[in-house]
Amino acid sequence: MLRLQSVRSKLNRAERLVADGRIAEAIRFLTDANRARRNTRIESRLVELRRDAHAAADRSGVKHPMPPEPREEFPGIVGLPEIHRRDLTIDTLRSGILQHGCLLVRGLVEPTRVNQLVEDIDRTFAAFDVRNDGPAAARPEWYTPFDPLTDQVIHREWIRGGDGVLA
Repeated sequence: MLRLQSVRSKLNRAERLVADGRIAEAIRFLTDANRARRNTRIESRLVELRRDAHAAADRSGVKHPMPPEPREEFPGIVGLPEIHRRDLTIDTLRSGILQHGCLLVRGLVEPTRVNQLVEDIDRTFAAFDVRNDGPAAARPEWYTPFDPLTDQVIHREWIRGGDGVLA
């Protein structure tokens, strides 16, 4: 982890960039700093800066045409379509999601990576529970509250109750 003084210095520099209207440069600076040496305070600020940059982006000239309806890649399949990762294409993914609601891709993630993801999710839930049910002793690298500043209400209790995590 970065020393506290070094972290403060980097965050202060980023804030000066933001104050000068150079938010993209602040994001690049903190991203580089965090890649060199991970720090949860820098990571949290990066999330906020990216949220703010997204909210401030000019989208007036952006068009969002809908792609054509996908060809049915799973004719005759009722319910959950299933494929192996070697058969995964953008067409099979689009067809599975848009015409069946999902697509089960066997072997997409290696078993050792799956085990690591399960452990990480469990740690995230434990940190969420500690932070929300007890003293703020949770390690921030596993759960840090975030305000998306959106009109959409995100029901975190429902997400947690349904064994979900926003990442």
